[in-house]
Amino acid sequence: MAHSGKVAGILVMIDCLLDTRLGTIAKLDTELARKVVSSETYFTREEDRFEGVNDILFKNAYLTRDKSTLTHSVMTAMVSGWLRGMINQLKEQALTGPEHDRVRVDVNIYPYQFSDEEKDELCKVLKFRLDGENADPAFGHLLTVEVIDKPIEQLTPQFCKASYGAMVMYDPWTWMNTHFYPEVFETAIRLPEVLLYAPRIYFDRKPTAAELKEFEMQFRMQASVKPPDQFTWIEMRASPIVGITLVPPAYFSSSVRHRVDSAA
Repeated sequence: MAHSGKVAGILVMIDCLLDTRLGTIAKLDTELARKVVSSETYFTREEDRFEGVNDILFKNAYLTRDKSTLTHSVMTAMVSGWLRGMINQLKEQALTGPEHDRVRVDVNIYPYQFSDEEKDELCKVLKFRLDGENADPAFGHLLTVEVIDKPIEQLTPQFCKASYGAMVMYDPWTWMNTHFYPEVFETAIRLPEVLLYAPRIYFDRKPTAAELKEFEMQFRMQASVKPPDQFTWIEMRASPIVGITLVPPAYFSSSVRHRVDSAA
């Protein structure tokens, strides 16, 4: 094993580990949430718009989500799938390479209020899930899970650049708009080497067919090539700031289909 003394840090928002979108709907109407999660379109959506759910009511409820929302939420598919896979790769590198000796996952619980006991329990459960049920206990020290409680304003580019090699956010655009607004854009610290993972979802609104056609025409006029799809274009535009990769929303959605549990 290498002994670099370095840690591979990963920041994960709790709203990525738990499907609080579905939890928000379940708080409004449990039966409606069951219908939403039983639809395949929920897992392939391009917007946070859900059949039978009032858009304004959902947005207001999501903005004011609290710990009771978590009790209606279930774990997302990323925990035992994609995220665990990333961590397994980093643990393997810790054993064989010089870059780092261990992996640390910081779970940002903001905006929820947790007791110390709840924080400890969250860390234990998540470590168990990410290590894998059949993980060799001899390598348990390779992964640590910790809780942080920081609003977006405190997740500064300086802090993130110094602390993490990867970040997982459901809404990275609010973070970018907070720290890279026009008045500071030229002088703000960039972190293109940090990998930022987010869902392939439009957070403003999905472009209309006419807007997509106009984009294609303008792109061809300027570059004389076929334009990329909209999500690839978003990644390209953000790349000077951070190395963003947009992944299928199914990873950020319930790992349990066709039913809604009462607790995560």
